[in-house]
Amino acid sequence: MLTVCPQCKKSLVVPEAGVNRCKHCKSVVYLAEPGSHETDRVIATAEEVQEDAERQNQRFTQSQSEPVEIPWEQGKPVNYWQAFWSTWMRSVFSPTRFFSSLNPKGKGTRGFAFGWLVVTVSLLVHFGMIVAFFSLATEQQYQELMTSLQEINAQAAQIGRADQLMISKLMLLFTPLFAAGYLFISAGLSHSVLKFLEIGEDRFQLTLKAVGYAAGPMLFFLLPSTGAMIALPWTAWLTMLSITKLHGIDSSKAVLVVGLPFMVMTFGMMMILGLGM
Repeated sequence: MLTVCPQCKKSLVVPEAGVNRCKHCKSVVYLAEPGSHETDRVIATAEEVQEDAERQNQRFTQSQSEPVEIPWEQGKPVNYWQAFWSTWMRSVFSPTRFFSSLNPKGKGTRGFAFGWLVVTVSLLVHFGMIVAFFSLATEQQYQELMTSLQEINAQAAQIGRADQLMISKLMLLFTPLFAAGYLFISAGLSHSVLKFLEIGEDRFQLTLKAVGYAAGPMLFFLLPSTGAMIALPWTAWLTMLSITKLHGIDSSKAVLVVGLPFMVMTFGMMMILGLGM
């Protein structure tokens, strides 16, 4: 369809009548059907389109930079479960705003407590399911599991059923200690790298806070089969983000701070989970 732009008056070829954008002046125009009683008109000039885009971008930027409320940090919560769940949702699904809203001068105890609860619940459910299986499974079901486990962990598959059950119960019993150890060792390794590189704040509590609040995705360990594949990289990414925001360092340096400790801790976590089997 050959027509004329109502804004710049230059010839314009468009596929059909209706709303189009002029390739010459970049204005958004409405082009009427030939022979209709409607008239061509300008909807928005190029300057108006640009101004509208800038306003939308500014609103989006402001919405992303606005601090979010962190219920777990707000004194003594009226409902601990609600405060925990709300904080978990924000830390996992709105991490940039969440970690930007954390007060770096605050103590790390609440962050540690949050991470400890996440890791403890994940491990308790994991080991609880293993104990339930070894206690309730038929001999045929047990043998089928051991056959499949033989291909993955031959050494674990050679352990008898009674010993497997005892080990799983012990792991279940000491889960709170494992969770605390995971957080302290992970934060300690990351903080050691920070000190070695001479970057960030010289406060271990701040690193512990970052690691604790970044542990939210560990709950995805509860998902069958794919849980670890989701939880581990997500946790690594949140840890890098939290270290970046709370210690005020570049994201490239955060990769170094988190990378090596995370590989060590991931290996340790998989060993713990493997022992439970």
